[in-house]
Amino acid sequence: MLDRTFALIDRLVAARPRSIVVVVVLLTLAAATTAPRLRFDSSFDRFLIPDSPDLAAYHDFADRFGNDRVLVVGIDCDDPLAPATVAELRQVVAGLEAIEGVERVYSLVSAPMVRGNGDTVRLAPPVDGPPPTGAAAAALLARLDADPVYADRLVSRDHRLLGLLATLDPPPEETEAYRRITAAARAVLAPLGDRAHLSGEPVIESEMNRFMRRDLETFIPITLTLTAATLLLLFRTPLGVLLPMAAIVASTAWALAIFLLSGRTVNNVSSMIPPLIMVIAASDAIHLFSHYRSHAHLLGRAQAITETVRRIGPGCLMTSLTTAAGFASLTASPIPALDDFGRFSALGVLFSFFLTIFALPAALHLLPVPAAPRTAVQRDVWIRTLAHRLAAAPRWILTASLTIFIVSVVLIPQIRVETNDLTYFKEGSAIRTDTVLLQHHLGGVRPLDLVLTGEPGAFTDPERLARLAHFGDWVRTVEGIDGATSAADLLTALFARLDGRPVGDHTRPAIAQGYLFFELSEEGSDELARYLSGDRAIAHIALQEGESRTSAMKVQIDQIRARVARDFPELSLEVTGYAHFYMQISDLIVTSQVRSLAIALVSVTAMMILLFRSWRTGLLSMVPNIVPLTCTFGLMGAAGIALNSATAMVASVALGLAVDDTIHLLNHLQH
Repeated sequence: MLDRTFALIDRLVAARPRSIVVVVVLLTLAAATTAPRLRFDSSFDRFLIPDSPDLAAYHDFADRFGNDRVLVVGIDCDDPLAPATVAELRQVVAGLEAIEGVERVYSLVSAPMVRGNGDTVRLAPPVDGPPPTGAAAAALLARLDADPVYADRLVSRDHRLLGLLATLDPPPEETEAYRRITAAARAVLAPLGDRAHLSGEPVIESEMNRFMRRDLETFIPITLTLTAATLLLLFRTPLGVLLPMAAIVASTAWALAIFLLSGRTVNNVSSMIPPLIMVIAASDAIHLFSHYRSHAHLLGRAQAITETVRRIGPGCLMTSLTTAAGFASLTASPIPALDDFGRFSALGVLFSFFLTIFALPAALHLLPVPAAPRTAVQRDVWIRTLAHRLAAAPRWILTASLTIFIVSVVLIPQIRVETNDLTYFKEGSAIRTDTVLLQHHLGGVRPLDLVLTGEPGAFTDPERLARLAHFGDWVRTVEGIDGATSAADLLTALFARLDGRPVGDHTRPAIAQGYLFFELSEEGSDELARYLSGDRAIAHIALQEGESRTSAMKVQIDQIRARVARDFPELSLEVTGYAHFYMQISDLIVTSQVRSLAIALVSVTAMMILLFRSWRTGLLSMVPNIVPLTCTFGLMGAAGIALNSATAMVASVALGLAVDDTIHLLNHLQH
């Protein structure tokens, strides 16, 4: 059946070689025109399950309490209240507030802080006029250090770093708003030089997008250059370089064109598609050209092409189908980013096969016959010597392989599931250094949000608000949580100025009056609305997450859930926010990869059995495919390499590549 199919393909190619080459060139040029559509997006949206309850809950949270994404800025200073420092701070605040999409900037000169005492209590920035000096300055810094809302947020504990928090509310239709806002913020901070530090979830996303773009722009040319150099070393002829390179470029361009035309954006998973397709396309093209060149000088061009297509075609078809099936198994993942990776990688594999079987033979019909390889005899002698030595030691080879396999299986349980997005950036990079600095001195840079829901008026009860205040005190002691703010903290700051009594010592009418104090001013009303619903039934506790490791975040959230269940049994809890999704994404990717890998192994094994028409051969063929996977994970366990959103893709890639060698060897063995 396959022989007749490839004989038909050979006749079709021989009859229309120019037409096939022209069509391929035109399609590749058309694919290249889609390059301006390339967009990068490392946000969590493509890693979340659409219409999931968690995502719906986050949208409800954002609609009720506003966008929780913030830019965190730190400015080095010798004296935070020096006139020159305050003037400089006002300029930065004005510059940030002028950026479209920046909702509000909290700082020493702009945050609505409770000021005054008794009848003179009002909302005003800590510095709302000329900066205080002497004892007044020391008293203000002491109040800031103890303030329940702004402690360690506007000024670091050592008073050497000014903090600014810019809340964001970009236009929903602008797809790259956070990248634009980050770039504009950097421009505002540029005059400060190294004294300015910028981080926050939007900044980390933007930097990751920039790094992905830079990596693609850097490594694709490097990959092409190294591939061309390797081809030249193997074949020592321009034709042996140009034909495989043409197949590599065309198959990659076609797959990326469909990827972009379908409206996809590049993320840290889909960015691996181009180099992966390049490797697979190079493998098929090398097999075809190597076989053709070794026969062309003996059989002539036409007969050598026919013989090559007949001998190489079935193997390339089998490798393409099994590799595509392995990648296509990722479409079973509910995560859109993994679905995209599997879908378009599989498509690129099929494009590579089409070009190898149709376009390359068509080009060979139009090109002169290459000279016989001068090093063929020497290479054959070397390969035969190696083959004889391997055949003479099967027991040693099998024993060594089994030993390595067993050791790897033992090491696999040492792998930890851990994602830390800071490790995606090199040590010493500005984003990594700034993030660590701001986490250490100004609290966390990622939002983690808690939503407590009760009956209408639930949070006018003094006793419940007292519990909420105590919960805030406790949660600030959780390792990695660097700050917490709730409506109870707003009232605590107010009552401390009014009468010095804690919030729990007040009556419901007094609590209502406290809320009214904030609602009577525009700034205070907006501030209260960030932490409490209008019917006083739903409270938002904003946590500043200072942890970058998902395993630590999981421990934190488990502790918080247990504490809330104990302290607020009458309320329901919803954990949401970027940090929560960041932790969830790590677990989702790993579990999806495990499931997809199981599907791939079963489907590839079934295809191998069908292709070789022997269940024994099919099962045997999977041994050299499973052992490398096991060894890879064993090495990860031994080296302490975490299983995360990037390394979780190793299994699918390794299986897709390993099965190709197995099929080619067994196919030749059958012949």
